[in-house]
Amino acid sequence: MDDAFFSILVDKSRDVSIREKMSVVLRYVNKKGQVIERFVGVQYASDTTSSKLKEAIEQLISSTNLSMSRLRGQGYDGASNMRGELNGLKTQILREYPLAYYVHCFAHQLQLALVVVAKGNENIATFFTTASSVVNIIGASCKRRDALREQQQKDIMKTLEIDDLETGRRLNQETTLKRPCDTRWNSHYDTLLSINIMFHPVVKVLEWIVDDVNQDNLGEANREVSIFCGKNDIDVPNMDDLFVPQGRSRRKAQKITNRQYYRVDLFLTIIDKQLVELNNRFTEVNTELLLCMACLSPAYNFAAFDKQKILHFAKFYPQEFNDRDLMKLETTWALDC
Repeated sequence: MDDAFFSILVDKSRDVSIREKMSVVLRYVNKKGQVIERFVGVQYASDTTSSKLKEAIEQLISSTNLSMSRLRGQGYDGASNMRGELNGLKTQILREYPLAYYVHCFAHQLQLALVVVAKGNENIATFFTTASSVVNIIGASCKRRDALREQQQKDIMKTLEIDDLETGRRLNQETTLKRPCDTRWNSHYDTLLSINIMFHPVVKVLEWIVDDVNQDNLGEANREVSIFCGKNDIDVPNMDDLFVPQGRSRRKAQKITNRQYYRVDLFLTIIDKQLVELNNRFTEVNTELLLCMACLSPAYNFAAFDKQKILHFAKFYPQEFNDRDLMKLETTWALDC
């Protein structure tokens, strides 16, 4: 590496002996301008507090004859002891090495922001739990999946008979319910989309499961049918009906419409919380670093190159670019123009 600047990527996990281990990867640029990533090793961590993790990282870096003073970036997962703003590993390293900017995977950060807010609201969390439960119940056996396909085909034939079937490319194709995954937020969208497309067949299969005493998951299926169809004394009101939020007295609560509740009290509230969470996770420094770094992308013959952003980028590293260096760089570009 010849004393090159480097970044570290760190993650932790337990081995088969239930000992906490920390894997460390170095990322640097070689003399040819190529980005290199090298696995350094696995370090035993006696404690997962941020201070102990910092000590373990320093020991490992020191054992490779590298200096932490050359550290210019750090990236970890989203766990509180790794990312915490006050006592996290990121902050402790930044206090001692202020140019070691923390950059979390932006896609993962977006994922975490969405999941945290969704799980923090009882109604939203219940909604996604119900959707996931429906997929699991119907996908629990080949017999149920076959029943879903058969019901879907019956619905298509019925709409064909009454000439009420929308036709076109990619329409009316056989599809399946998509399983959601917390680490891929777009999978939740795919799940809801598949349920919406096959809503009637899904309800029919759930009803069939409830009616068949030999089926498993009867309790769960019966609950989902109640939610979807308003059965078992559970009313599913229309949008124009009055809605009294759960937990409030009907006598004391101010009556509001379903539309107002779902739009104002739920949808807009969640959007506001999402914005707060996104602002907390996507800091101004990290966002600027990303935008400036994008100027160095070689894609399309460096089409994104921007001199002003590069100059701004250099200001993040005063130890490498002093005022004289910045002035020289700007003057050189001005003469080139």
